Amino acid sequence: MKENRNNAEAEFEKELKKKMSDLSSNVDCFGKISARAFPERDQDFSDSELTVSDLENITGKHRAVPLLKWISAAAAAVVCIGVLPKTAFVQNFLCNLGRDNNKQYRALISEIKSETDMNTYKVYDMPLSDYIADDILVTPLYSCPFEDENPDELNVRVYVRMFQECPTNQIYAVEYAGDFDDGNFLAAAGSKAKFTDKDFDVFNNKCVFGNNNEAYNAVSRSFSSNKYGNITDSDGRVVKAASFTYDQIFKDESGVRALQTQVVYSTVPDDEERYYYDTLTTCYDEQNDSFNAVNLPDEAKLWKCSLNFDGSDAMPKTRSEYFERKDFFGDVTEADSQFPFSWYEPYTLAEGAVIDDEIQTLEIDRSESTEGETGFKLTDTAPIFTFSLTSQDDNADGSGILKTPADSMMKQTLRIYIPFGNKMEYSSQSDPTINIIVREKNTLIQVHKNDLMGGLYDEFRREREEKRQQGADSIYEHSKVETNIYEWSQSVTEVRTEQ
Repeated sequence: MKENRNNAEAEFEKELKKKMSDLSSNVDCFGKISARAFPERDQDFSDSELTVSDLENITGKHRAVPLLKWISAAAAAVVCIGVLPKTAFVQNFLCNLGRDNNKQYRALISEIKSETDMNTYKVYDMPLSDYIADDILVTPLYSCPFEDENPDELNVRVYVRMFQECPTNQIYAVEYAGDFDDGNFLAAAGSKAKFTDKDFDVFNNKCVFGNNNEAYNAVSRSFSSNKYGNITDSDGRVVKAASFTYDQIFKDESGVRALQTQVVYSTVPDDEERYYYDTLTTCYDEQNDSFNAVNLPDEAKLWKCSLNFDGSDAMPKTRSEYFERKDFFGDVTEADSQFPFSWYEPYTLAEGAVIDDEIQTLEIDRSESTEGETGFKLTDTAPIFTFSLTSQDDNADGSGILKTPADSMMKQTLRIYIPFGNKMEYSSQSDPTINIIVREKNTLIQVHKNDLMGGLYDEFRREREEKRQQGADSIYEHSKVETNIYEWSQSVTEVRTEQ
């Protein structure tokens, strides 16, 4: 380990000397300072006008040694900051130079350590590139507070303060290189919200959020289904649509409230990994049993500060483009009341070991699986959304890839939407399933027809229950819902015949 460090330092000095020499080819004394600062071997400067012993300038006047030291240090700093590539080693080097000179940065680091020691925090640790791309899946109301310069070489640790099992909006983040250690910290950020124990007294040790279905209504208004059993957006493109809920104890100048944020997001095969999303935050009015919409500042404005190790501002100017906001909740288009969407919740069907606090990738009916020693595993590496371009009917199973929210509680609220007419209704199998592979866990989740919820499936269950109460003989009579299902399956058959 020590030998590697010495090699890195030697390589750094060699690169620094080369850059200084290149930048000052027409200033002779600058090259001599570089040679003196990083000699490859003992050198004799006695034949030079600028002898090391005299340290004279070109006018022949003596200069004090400290002056040239400052010039050399300043030149090295300019080269490091503006010319050398910002590798983890260079970032570390600069970090060690400037950390102790910034009181605000050091105070923030001290606050993070104190807070995480005294109170309960949930921790998310991931590559910085992942947080930049998918921050909406980690902290829905807070954007990534760090720039995307060389993110693949850096990591980030996010701390969210908890009240019982509920997250708050007191959040910290630390950007670091290599192992998580004080000496590797490069930047830190803290939220405006700061909680005291008294702030939680208003909840009497109980959080009440209610159950808001606006996400379902937004999906029903913003998307539609085609005759091939696909969900399509307003442009007619096939999409995969989902939503999840984020309950949070939120503190701002208005006080402390229990807020519920619903996130609707979708992705289009032509856009590869780009997602479109929208959020709606509401406050539950327990007295009136209703939800009131809450307007919050932009995601970046909820941070109090984001500082580099040298005290400079680390907050990016814009949010990443991987998740693009689209007005799903503001869409006033009338939903299709005859054939409303249904959904399934994969993580309510998953084993406990599958549900963690990391972003996962779901492969939905996209590749065949084989059973081996470790269970189900992928047998192909096709690109995201392997939709056929020749026969849209092949996509009626809703196949594709979908990223999930990171938090385990948010995962359990994840809904993946499917049209009323889906493969469950026209499959020749006695027990058709939607097969989902959790890539990171190499685990299979199966969704059966009885696991589908919402829309006509809920109506169907209510009708069947009413019939059971009326008498066993009437259970098998065709209901309105069953008639609609039959009519849709007939239309699918006609489409296939036409093709």
